[in-house]
Amino acid sequence: MGRTHAAGVTFVGKAFLWNPLANSLMLRRVEQPGDLTARRAARRAGRKGAVDVALAAALIGAALFLITRRYLGLHGDARLYAFMALARTDPAAFGADLFLKYGSQDAYSAFSPLYAVLIGAFGLNAASLILMLASQAVWLIGAWLLTHRLVRGAAGHAAFLLAAAINASYGGWEVLHAGEAVLTARPLAERLTLIGLALLLSRRWIGAAAALLLAALFHPVMALAGFAAAFVMLALERPRLWWLVPVGAATGLGLALAGIKPFAGALTILDGAWLAGVVGHNGFVLPSSWLEADSARFAAQLAICAAAALWTDGARRRLFIAVSVAALAGLLTSLVGGDGVHDALVVQLQTWRLAWLMALAALPGLIVVLLALRDRPAGWPALALLGAPLIILTRPFSDFAWAWIAAALMSAAGLVLAGLIRQGRAPDWSAGRSRIVVELALVLPLAAAVDSLISFAQDLAFHAQHGVFSLDPVGFIGIRLALLAAGLGLLWLARRRPVAATLITGAALVAVGALWDARTPWDRFVETAGPSPVAAGLAPDAAVLWGDEAAPTWFLLRRPAYVSATQATGLLFSRDTATEWARRAAIAAPLVPLAAWSPKTSLPTCAAREAPVATATLAGVCARAGGGLSAIVLDRPAAVGAAFTSPAAEPYACTAGSRIQSRWSQRFVLVRCADLAGK
Repeated sequence: MGRTHAAGVTFVGKAFLWNPLANSLMLRRVEQPGDLTARRAARRAGRKGAVDVALAAALIGAALFLITRRYLGLHGDARLYAFMALARTDPAAFGADLFLKYGSQDAYSAFSPLYAVLIGAFGLNAASLILMLASQAVWLIGAWLLTHRLVRGAAGHAAFLLAAAINASYGGWEVLHAGEAVLTARPLAERLTLIGLALLLSRRWIGAAAALLLAALFHPVMALAGFAAAFVMLALERPRLWWLVPVGAATGLGLALAGIKPFAGALTILDGAWLAGVVGHNGFVLPSSWLEADSARFAAQLAICAAAALWTDGARRRLFIAVSVAALAGLLTSLVGGDGVHDALVVQLQTWRLAWLMALAALPGLIVVLLALRDRPAGWPALALLGAPLIILTRPFSDFAWAWIAAALMSAAGLVLAGLIRQGRAPDWSAGRSRIVVELALVLPLAAAVDSLISFAQDLAFHAQHGVFSLDPVGFIGIRLALLAAGLGLLWLARRRPVAATLITGAALVAVGALWDARTPWDRFVETAGPSPVAAGLAPDAAVLWGDEAAPTWFLLRRPAYVSATQATGLLFSRDTATEWARRAAIAAPLVPLAAWSPKTSLPTCAAREAPVATATLAGVCARAGGGLSAIVLDRPAAVGAAFTSPAAEPYACTAGSRIQSRWSQRFVLVRCADLAGK
């Protein structure tokens, strides 16, 4: 009996050790009710803790995003989109404006119709704020989804904060950034594209297609990056899909031969005069006009995405490959078709813009590389070499001629080192030698951060003494890095004290909300005070010349602008616009010099900028305009015209000696061309 019992014990023991089913049954048999309750409670607590940390991370990311993308008003392309929407509310008045007269890109976007509806319902200012906040909310959703698809677990929170805090610059002259706080169709299409790719990574085909198509309705070129990335991802899984590339090219050629816009532009070549106008006022659209630092930045982002592709797998690997292929294809198309052939459609599409997705993916890509290399020999040196150029290649540090060379070499070295580690051929470096490489790699980024803080301090002192310009501190990389460090610190606190971290972040969000609207008094006045009674005596379609920017004429006077630097964007889309703009610019030159612009353009002297205007000069400009110009607004003295004062000061910049001066004017003169006849 004893031996039988012993044998039974032995048998049960073997079943317990080797049979998983018996193991499970035995555990259920001996488990006490209290143990099960405790384990369920632990799981609930774990889930609640994860939710609390995720909520804190989302709030921290929102705070970082809003403080680093404060609303600066209708600047740059935002003015164009606001004007196109405003023109839809009053086509009789604005239809003859130079920017719209010969056609624009407005026909290919649903953004302006939506904007126009909101303007009609709430006015220009409220409509702009509603759309801006909605666009930023969509970006946060899209960035959250994509970063957490690319980086799993809690590290996805860090990737989200990185994407929220750091500018993902792409293209030339640091003009464009993924996730920028500019009210155009571009950022909204970016956000919807991020959502589409996140759904694609989850293999939710219908949702992904719907998001990408919706993005294309707002901005086809920005959505094209998403479509290209999605196609490459699918083709990497199903190689037979590559046949769609020549089919698509043949279809596009057929549409061009059929004269269907915008494809018909592929059969048009920019002539010398048209090309000169485009280069002079929109030079960054051609990669050959980029600064060396711009090309080095592209290479740095490409190196990070390539390294991330090396160290991940599955759909995530395909995505990093896809965004890199799309960016390279877009840049190559621009170089050959735009810079080389001067094809109108290629120049207008600016296919290098497909790089925006790679620029943004490089940020979570850094976290992917960090997780993969942190415990491997020479892993930290590779990571430092890959990440450092993103900081080095920010202004003003990138203005140093040697900075881009060092950054390019570091990116190449980091990618090679990451590849060697992947192949098991990592250099046999001691901990001390690895530390030396990391420290050397971090010297220039630290110098760039310190340099930006010094520049900020100098600009702050200068503006406090001389100007009324709104100085945006987060434009300096050193301050952005400090904010990112604070966000990561709060994320660390959230894993230990989630309630405290959430309360602190909530208070920060309230403070950020109070600071978010960073418009200058002049911008706020222009965007909220129109239509001004100053223009009461002018016909609704009377063209007005007011300085080199069209915003006061469009939004304050609610009249078409005769000619301005703002309208020069239209040179890209129509030869007729380019020809007429050049003619009008030559006429207005005695009053408003509209010289070609680039990052190296010099400002006028303060003496020339503020000199009184002779009546004969005004009469000559009006006479040469031949009736196309109805009135001129000056911000300097004149012997004729009706003087008026604005409640906000208009800022302008000029040079006095070797220094740039910020100055402003509240006194203006409105001169009607009809009153100058015979003078």
